[in-house]
Amino acid sequence: MKLLKDYETQKVRLTRSEKMSSYMGKLCIEGLEVEVIGDFQAKTSKGEWTRSFKPERKVILTIEDVKIPVSPLEAELKAYEILGRTDKVQKIREALEK
Repeated sequence: MKLLKDYETQKVRLTRSEKMSSYMGKLCIEGLEVEVIGDFQAKTSKGEWTRSFKPERKVILTIEDVKIPVSPLEAELKAYEILGRTDKVQKIREALEK
């Protein structure tokens, strides 16, 4: 995250709740809010933790000559559905429909 430190609005740190565990933070790049999520795990209905979420495919964004691997929106959609984050699910579905 050193390369993106100037964009950081919320420091990346380990975040845990009853439903999930992940490194999370926020950036603001050219007015666009970006959530940083890594080593995401969700708790199943049986109370077991999933393996770390690692999409099979990544998209590469280039910001100021720095290449950043990101998850495709389809993978993010699945993760937010697991978490029950209906606000994010709706926004991603709208973006995918465009």
